[in-house]
Amino acid sequence: MGPLDRVGVCIALLCLIPTAALGWLKGRESQTYSIGPQPDVVIDGDLGDWKKSAFTVGPLADQNGRLPDFMDLDGSIRVGWNRTGLVLALLVRDDVIEESPTERLGGYDSVSIRISEGLQSERYLIATIAPGADPSQQATRVRVRAKSTVIADVTAAGRAVDNGYQLETHIPLQAFGPVEEGQFYALQVILIDRDPGERSSQIAWFPWEDISVGGMSNVVQLAQTSSASVRGLARGDYPDLLKTRVTVTADRSLAGREVAVLDDKATYVTGYLSEKNRRAEVVFKLDMPDRGAPFDNPRIKITDSGTIPLTIRDSDEARAWGFVRHGVEFEDYAFGDERFPEPKLADPLYAEHLIGPYTVEAEYYDRNYNKVDRAEKNGRYGAVVSIKAQESGFVHRRFRTLYKHKGNFDWWKYDVEGTIDLPDEYGIEPVVLEEQRGLVSEFLKWRFRMGLIQDQRAGAFLAGLSESIPGKGTENLYENVWTRDREWWVGLKRKLYGLGPVKPLQAPTGVFKGRAQELVFGSESEAGFREGVVKAVDQVCKTWWEESAEPFSVCLARNGYILHLQSYGVRDGEPVTLTTKTPIASITKLLAGTLMAMAVEHRRLDLDAPIKNYLPAFRDIEAGKLLTVRKLMNHTSGFHNHWGDDQNDFEELMAGYASEMQIGRTYQYNGTAFALAGKVLEAVTGETVPRFLKRHLLDPLGCEDTDVFGTSWDGKSTPLDLARIGQMLMNGGAYGDFRFFEYEAMQELLPKSLMGTIPGTYREYGMGTRLYRNEGFGEGTFGHGAASSTIFRVDPENKLIIVVTRWREGKEYNEHRRRLFDTIVSYIPGPKESL
Repeated sequence: MGPLDRVGVCIALLCLIPTAALGWLKGRESQTYSIGPQPDVVIDGDLGDWKKSAFTVGPLADQNGRLPDFMDLDGSIRVGWNRTGLVLALLVRDDVIEESPTERLGGYDSVSIRISEGLQSERYLIATIAPGADPSQQATRVRVRAKSTVIADVTAAGRAVDNGYQLETHIPLQAFGPVEEGQFYALQVILIDRDPGERSSQIAWFPWEDISVGGMSNVVQLAQTSSASVRGLARGDYPDLLKTRVTVTADRSLAGREVAVLDDKATYVTGYLSEKNRRAEVVFKLDMPDRGAPFDNPRIKITDSGTIPLTIRDSDEARAWGFVRHGVEFEDYAFGDERFPEPKLADPLYAEHLIGPYTVEAEYYDRNYNKVDRAEKNGRYGAVVSIKAQESGFVHRRFRTLYKHKGNFDWWKYDVEGTIDLPDEYGIEPVVLEEQRGLVSEFLKWRFRMGLIQDQRAGAFLAGLSESIPGKGTENLYENVWTRDREWWVGLKRKLYGLGPVKPLQAPTGVFKGRAQELVFGSESEAGFREGVVKAVDQVCKTWWEESAEPFSVCLARNGYILHLQSYGVRDGEPVTLTTKTPIASITKLLAGTLMAMAVEHRRLDLDAPIKNYLPAFRDIEAGKLLTVRKLMNHTSGFHNHWGDDQNDFEELMAGYASEMQIGRTYQYNGTAFALAGKVLEAVTGETVPRFLKRHLLDPLGCEDTDVFGTSWDGKSTPLDLARIGQMLMNGGAYGDFRFFEYEAMQELLPKSLMGTIPGTYREYGMGTRLYRNEGFGEGTFGHGAASSTIFRVDPENKLIIVVTRWREGKEYNEHRRRLFDTIVSYIPGPKESL
């Protein structure tokens, strides 16, 4: 691949901003329903003794409003009560039933139910029920989750029926207090479906698909008369943020009924349900609400069938997120005149639709951070663009790098050589690309030229190349054009925000009482294992590779001794080696948390202080008072998605969106908040995240094969590098001659209850760390998961470190992982056993 084709690829991938906002909170509201008595119900799996007036919900969808194919999965729920508790009946259509073969019922065909005294209550019961409709299981099984703070004897009975199963359950309520009319309970129900060879999927009855959070529930009240059944569901969105689209899906029996879309202000549109895919459906399109006037309690009225809630994003929040994604453009990011190019919004009329009338101004800074009016010298410049929304008075700021080159020239006159290596999937032979080299070069040449006009990172790309030292060779991630651009903006932002110089961080420091444990190679007995563990682990790993055809590498260490370090398999025709850099995905979050622990150790920040103390962009907004670094790093901030590390103006982008966030409402796994925490780290240390990581963590540990640019998902590493980091954490923040942080900062890194932020949750999370209690290791085992299926476990109780670096999950991943863990545990001697 030549230099020009690399530019072409870069130009195509620059400015990767999410195009959809999944996981939004504003607009998801709990609903309250009355449920009537069902005194004659016997828990036997036969639904014939239920009153026809029972409150019923169905069909059900996932948290994004998607309904599975009717032939694959469909479900409805009946809810009632008697003098001792709550009774539920579920009628589930499922083409293939596969229940758990073990005592852990979740992840297979099952039902999970959470009930609590109220939305914010810390007293809750969670039960998972396998219906017993799988011929290989037969018996209905109930497991009350250990995380429950209220324990009761939940009974259930299920049976297989044509194309699915039906299930009844009784949940005693006396543990919560007297069972009497008028009582309120928060209720969540999830139907879990797993088909052989596939991941499980879920459909649910409550606004948020996470049973760990009681505040995102519906509420039922014990009454003599039931509310009208919810025989459909409605979800809405805003295509292109110009129109409102509402889709109503209901039970097939309601086909032909009139439907109205309304809220507390008006009725907006009416229509009729028609049969589609064995359900009834109608789709409406109407105008998007005006700015400042989102829907107020939106709902759907179905003639003679009551109302159903409309789950739709708050329109102001949607506009705010849309403006985050809206581009600022220059007529050219690379220019030859002394006159700076003028900025404009990518689509001016659309931008006005999002934020109202606005003005645009820009200031320019040279390479040495001097404010200038003209580009008198060639090289790097920074543009600070201010967009003032006239209605709100809020000033949105965007940062862009520009590149001044030597004079103007006619691009079309130049012959620019370039080639490209295309994936085999395109079906184009390499010899054809070589024979058509002139045509390929011309195509890439104009793609590059268009990138200089359309791509916001084009200026940074050229500026970085111009600053590279000839003859130095290929630059690594920590020295490349993107890291240098990020570092330059860290410096300019200190001037823009009036932060002044920052004292360099002296970390790590020395270990004053001897040396901390380092990883060295040792024998089974030195590591504290029974004889034969290496052979047994090796056999498990060989089988894993043979049966899954997914390559991986393993590092197993105990008591500071590495006793198994091995790669298995082939990738792209080449054997995987111990220095093959492998994606570690969200284990990157743990590395970011480790950096933050170092900043805490050196008193650069307080995890519970408002971020306005560190990010001037948040000084004058309410979110700046509510958000803390801890909330950013434990997934309680209200952010969603994974992006932002490569945006030099990310704190400005998020400040413009933050007023619409739902801070501390629920646990929402994301990487965006980590990216914002990274901007905090850069503000308090004066160093970019990647260079801070390399200087203060990787280099002292001798981790030479780890590349990380961001804070949440993009890392690549090797098993030995990760194991060294794991040993440092095992030691409580020290390794060899280095002390990275002391006990107190280490405790901040480790998982802890989120109950103080989100009442009623059982979630535990640290700064990029989580606990693993059900894998056979010590109670305090921690680490993090990864979309690449890389495994990282640190077990302080057994002084054990397990790393498995991978690219993909592969066939029967959970089973192979269980075999590996079980094998390792089986060779750890008991407390009184001598080796």
